Amino acid sequence: MTPGAVGDHDVRRRHHLSGDDRVAAGHGRAGARNRARSARRQVHDLRDFTTDRHRVVDDVPYGGGPGMVLKPEPIFRALDAIEGQRGRPLSVVLTSPQGTRFTQARRAG
Repeated sequence: MTPGAVGDHDVRRRHHLSGDDRVAAGHGRAGARNRARSARRQVHDLRDFTTDRHRVVDDVPYGGGPGMVLKPEPIFRALDAIEGQRGRPLSVVLTSPQGTRFTQARRAG
């Protein structure tokens, strides 16, 4: 079966959304890891799910201030497309910058 195809054995396939087109295209160190894990992992470029000419996936925070935030629309479009491909509901895990930083010291101890 080809990567991205849907079948009974597709239960463990992980779909990752990335705003970094280098990761989705498979370039660099992260891309090499993705290629090595391609049997279970598929990376989707969020820019493929935008509707504007410049394929923008981020925006300024509401109310101003430093930093950027991801637009929700490309994320929801990507999740809908993946769910449509799979033909069954998704389990979605969202990451957050909150929490304790994982360091080598924490890993060792």
